[in-house]
Amino acid sequence: MSLPPEITILNAIGLLLTLATIPTFFLVLRHRLNRRLNKYEDADALLSKVQPWQWEALSHLWTCQEYISKGHYGSFQLAGWIGAPLAAQQRPWVAFTVRGRFPDYTSLLFVGEGRAHTTEHTVEYSATSPGNVAITVNGQELGRLLPDGRLLDARGRPIGTQEADGGQLCAVTVKGRLIARVRCPASIHGDSLRTLVHTVQHARGKSLPQLDVAPALSSEERTWVLALAVWNVMLGQAFGATRHED
Repeated sequence: MSLPPEITILNAIGLLLTLATIPTFFLVLRHRLNRRLNKYEDADALLSKVQPWQWEALSHLWTCQEYISKGHYGSFQLAGWIGAPLAAQQRPWVAFTVRGRFPDYTSLLFVGEGRAHTTEHTVEYSATSPGNVAITVNGQELGRLLPDGRLLDARGRPIGTQEADGGQLCAVTVKGRLIARVRCPASIHGDSLRTLVHTVQHARGKSLPQLDVAPALSSEERTWVLALAVWNVMLGQAFGATRHED
């Protein structure tokens, strides 16, 4: 039995109106996301969620607690907070923003810039060529992380390495001393906010995995551990976020 023509016409008009609202919905969603990301470009807004820094926190720089991301034509922008909490209510140790792109879709080699904040540090990262990352801490150049894992000091001289140990961790060596095993970026991009929240809420006071940090670090060693541990989480989470955007 065929429907009256007026009903068919009304259905068609309704479908057209529904389709017309879809672009508007996504424009509103993008506007809200842009507003949230722009808000977190301000260091004070980022730091409002961060707890006062302690060097003991180095071993807790394991993963993102929360992040906001936006991708567009191969580029991305990300803001988030780092630190595996010992309890569900513990605030993160580090806030960060990062924007750029991965020229090779399958590789973690990054071009762009990032900034991380503790209550005592501002760490800036800049990569003008893929994977060659200049690192500055509180306005002082620390050195570079090269694509092959070599570390250079502020004068461009070899000072150490960051090398994957075959698992989730990368061994960091400075001046011949193994100073830490930090999370490898490639092991992070599968992390998700849902998984982390689930783990924290059901840990019942148990801590998430901690990084292996050598005792009695010098000031220079501590700074390298901070810069690399934070960068690896930022990089890995950004890579994962760009995969989820696609």
